[in-house]
Amino acid sequence: LKARLAEGPMELPIGSYDLTVRSHADTELQAASWNTPVYGTSYAFSIRKDETTPVDDIVCTLQNIKVTLLCSADLADQLADDTKASVSLGDAVLEFDKAKWDGQQAAFFMPAGETNDLEFLLTGTFVEGGDVSFSRTISGVKAGQWRKIELVIAYADQGGIKFDIQVDNF
Repeated sequence: LKARLAEGPMELPIGSYDLTVRSHADTELQAASWNTPVYGTSYAFSIRKDETTPVDDIVCTLQNIKVTLLCSADLADQLADDTKASVSLGDAVLEFDKAKWDGQQAAFFMPAGETNDLEFLLTGTFVEGGDVSFSRTISGVKAGQWRKIELVIAYADQGGIKFDIQVDNF
């Protein structure tokens, strides 16, 4: 096809067309993967008899959902190295080891629908002993969004530690 395009304009039958461009082939797409953004777009156009059909600039955008995880230093120091945070969308799950809580490792999820729910789950132990378990649903997530999750400590009225997450949307 590349060689054919180099020859110049090509004639197509009259009709309506959808041009789809993507950075990855369908066979390469995964429901969830590390550091693998997928970019693409679709462009609808019509071919008419005896007319040249120009194609406007094609601008690709992020087609999957980007998720990064940060953890406040005061909380990270209290959690043992076996503590893990996982993020899932449907059956697709990626697990952030404690060493990946610096916001540098990005998880990418292919959306299941127009809006999606990400599930956040923290499990493990405290350095001083005791189990850690916390979960939260992040609703209304769409393709092309970057959800920056920060795990923080919120102190309850009784002075005990209560987990929470702050989610920034870009």
